[in-house]
Amino acid sequence: MLMAASAPDGRITTGIADPDGSHLRRIPLPSGTLNLGCSQALSLRTGRLACEGWSDTKPSLRGIYMVRASDGGDLARLTSSSEMQDTRVMDFSPDGSQVFFFRSVEGSPSIGDQLGGSLFAVNVDGKGLHQVTPPDTPVEIVGNAGGRLSRDGRWIVFTSSGVIWKIRPDGSGQTRVFRDPQGRLAITPTWSPDGRYILFGLDPPGSLATIDVAPANGLYIIRANGTDLTPLIVSDDWKRNPDWVAP
Repeated sequence: MLMAASAPDGRITTGIADPDGSHLRRIPLPSGTLNLGCSQALSLRTGRLACEGWSDTKPSLRGIYMVRASDGGDLARLTSSSEMQDTRVMDFSPDGSQVFFFRSVEGSPSIGDQLGGSLFAVNVDGKGLHQVTPPDTPVEIVGNAGGRLSRDGRWIVFTSSGVIWKIRPDGSGQTRVFRDPQGRLAITPTWSPDGRYILFGLDPPGSLATIDVAPANGLYIIRANGTDLTPLIVSDDWKRNPDWVAP
């Protein structure tokens, strides 16, 4: 498991633990003021973490970094971000050669604390930065990284205005997957391990979930083609960012 953790000097780093919560270890940080949040993307192929980096005193350090998961070594910077840009790491490609991430885009529609932006990709050598999703389909983050890559690396699933879309990692093949006929708003979709289903939250029509106020909603499953909407958990609390792992 990956999680946020405190470094000895009070900075933010990443903790790694076994699935039962045991054997917690913290990624060492380099000297200076850099914080590293690496709780989203681990490449099992290369043993590296993709991290969101920032400094409370040096805005120029803001960007995406990569470190070795075993000891925090081989720190490498992949991108730079302005102080006004919000960047969220999404995932590695299956072969570990690319990192996918969300970046807020100036002028993109945003609602409340839900920033709008686009999905991007960059090679692990810092080259080949490119925008994956088009400007006319702003990606919603709703607390997560904006989208999820299928295990085979063929598709990214994301939401825009409460509608589920999928797109190829190279930006081709954008396809609308699901729009709720009752006007409910889909959020934070993720793939099943075999890529046959999508698990996501479904908020009430016209609702606006923020950090302070969130509606009761449900977790639902659909087939990858958008059919067979099936409720999984519907209760009087707000559910987001589900994950689906193989047993």
